[in-house]
Amino acid sequence: MTPNSRAHHLRRRHITQERRQGDLHRVERMRLTPVRRSSARPALTGAAQVLLGLWAATCLLTAPAQAQGQWGVTANADSQRLAPLDIEFRANVGTGISVVWDFGDGHTASGAAVQHTYYRPGHYLATMSFSQNGRLLGQGQLPIAVRSQGAERAGLVVLLGRGTVTLSDVGSVIYGPYQPRYSLDGQPLGTTTAALRAGTHTAAVQTGNQSRSVRFSVPSTPLMGSAAAEQQVLDAVNRLRTAGYNCATGRFDGRRLAPLRRNAALDRAALAHAIAMPTANFMDHVSQLDGSTPAQRIAAAGYPRANTAENLAAGQTSAAEAMEGWRTSPGHCASMLGDFSEIGLSYVQLPGSDLGHYWVQTFGKPVP
Repeated sequence: MTPNSRAHHLRRRHITQERRQGDLHRVERMRLTPVRRSSARPALTGAAQVLLGLWAATCLLTAPAQAQGQWGVTANADSQRLAPLDIEFRANVGTGISVVWDFGDGHTASGAAVQHTYYRPGHYLATMSFSQNGRLLGQGQLPIAVRSQGAERAGLVVLLGRGTVTLSDVGSVIYGPYQPRYSLDGQPLGTTTAALRAGTHTAAVQTGNQSRSVRFSVPSTPLMGSAAAEQQVLDAVNRLRTAGYNCATGRFDGRRLAPLRRNAALDRAALAHAIAMPTANFMDHVSQLDGSTPAQRIAAAGYPRANTAENLAAGQTSAAEAMEGWRTSPGHCASMLGDFSEIGLSYVQLPGSDLGHYWVQTFGKPVP
C-alpha cells in the first residue's frame, strides 16, 4: 500500500458517534397542606413521582359529599430543572371546582390547565387552592427548585443549507423574557432564515443584554449530494432493524425493531453539519463553525425535546461503505438499533475538501 493510498484508506475509516440519553427515573414527595374544615369536608392528600424525562407531581383531591370522585394535579417540566424553567400545571377536577395557582414568585393564575415560566434560579413554593361555590376545599403546596445555568450568555447556532442559512438562539441563558434579534453581515433579519452566497459572512444574535456573533465562510465550489445515496442508507438501517440484527454477535439473531421514519427537522440538522464539516475543515460532533453540539443543532432545526444521537462518517465514497463502517462499530451500531423512532440523513460531497465525502445520521425520539 502506497503512502497516498494508505492515507486515503485511513480517511475513509474516520467515523464518530455521539449519543444523548434521557433522564433516569427519580421519586420525590409533594408537601400538601390541608385547610381547616368541618368533618363533612374532605382532607387533601397526595404524592409526587418523576417520569422518564419529565418531572411530574400528582395531587389527589377528594370531592365533597355532593360531588363524589377524586381528581389529580400534575406539574410537568424538564427534569434537569434549569432556569428558565417552563412548567405545565394541570388539574383534572370535577365540574364546579375552581383552581387558583400561586407560583411562589409573585405571579398567579387560575384555571384547570396553566403554564408558567420560572425565569430565575431559586427555591419556590407553588400553592394550589381548590374551591367550590366560593368555599375553599383544600390546598396543595409543591416545593420547586430551579437550578442555575451560570452567567447569562447568548447562544447562536448556524445551520447551513444549500444556499441558505438558518439562525437560532438555542444555547442562550437569559434569566428573563426576551425576543432574539438576528442579523447577517450587519443587516437585521426579519426571519431566522436567509439566502446565502459564497464568501465570508458574519451572523449575530442579540438576546436581552447579551450578544454573540459567528464568522464563517461558504466555499464557491458547488456542494454535491445524492438523494439516492441517502435513501440507500435509510433502507440499510431499516433492514438491520426489521431483520433483528444483533450488534454484539454480528448476526441476525436479535430482537426485531420497527423501522425508522425520516424526519424533515432531523434532515435539516444532518445537512447543516454535513455542510459545516468540509466548510470549516473539521470532523467532530462539536462544530468548529459555531461550537454547537448535536443536541443543539437538532433543537435549532425545530425538532422537539427528545432523546437524540448522531453518527458521522467521512471519506467513504458509497452508502454501502459508510454503512459497513457504522455497522461494524459497536457504538454506531447501537445508535442505528437504538430506542429511536425517526432519523435524519445527509450526504455531502465537496471536491477539494480534506475528506471529500461526508455522511451524517441523526436520530430522535420525542419525549412525551
